[in-house]
Amino acid sequence: MNTNDFDAAMTEAGAAERLQGIKGKWINARAYYGEEHVGRPRLDVVRRGYVDLAEPGAEFFAPHYLSYGDYHGSSVTEANVRTWRERFADGDQVWWTERSEAHGTHLIIITASAIPDAALDVLRELEDYPIIDENELSEVEQEREDAAWSNWVWRDYWKALEKAGIVSEDAEHPERSALWAVFSAAMDRSNTYWSHEAGDVCTIDVARVVAGTEASDIPEAWRPVEVAS
Repeated sequence: MNTNDFDAAMTEAGAAERLQGIKGKWINARAYYGEEHVGRPRLDVVRRGYVDLAEPGAEFFAPHYLSYGDYHGSSVTEANVRTWRERFADGDQVWWTERSEAHGTHLIIITASAIPDAALDVLRELEDYPIIDENELSEVEQEREDAAWSNWVWRDYWKALEKAGIVSEDAEHPERSALWAVFSAAMDRSNTYWSHEAGDVCTIDVARVVAGTEASDIPEAWRPVEVAS
């Protein structure tokens, strides 16, 4: 959809009526710098200016399932935003825009009166099942799991193994890939899984993984002297 098609996307039905039953927030927008910027494209104002909550039927709408950040949304809504960007790329800055805010917040904001039927169908489908693309969700969750492992899980796991006497306190910190092999085997044995929570939180029960770790999993170089072969 290009700018010339914008008027063709308008509908005789009111915006509030078309979006009835779809979770989200109605939004008004104004430029940061006053009247001299009144001529800027409206979606540019939404992307970069002030936004305020509004009554149903306002100019813009931010769907609930197309927003995520450090403290809201989830891996599901991040995957939805990624899918939306790709699927409706030709509508970017024509009838929708993506706004970035503090705390890693990203949200899709739509010109309510101009949303095409295909996009409206996606929003309605999200009310029944909140994921657009399962494959995209898997990718997002894998990225979050990899980040959690790199940022803190490997260290907590190693320290817990030391405390439990499974590895030697004198052993050098192992290569992450080698430790991951041990961790992954113990995850499978203990039926422990990653948990994806609200915001960008990805956690795992490290203590349960430690309980599922067997001495035979541990390379000899890591073992306490008394159990080394």
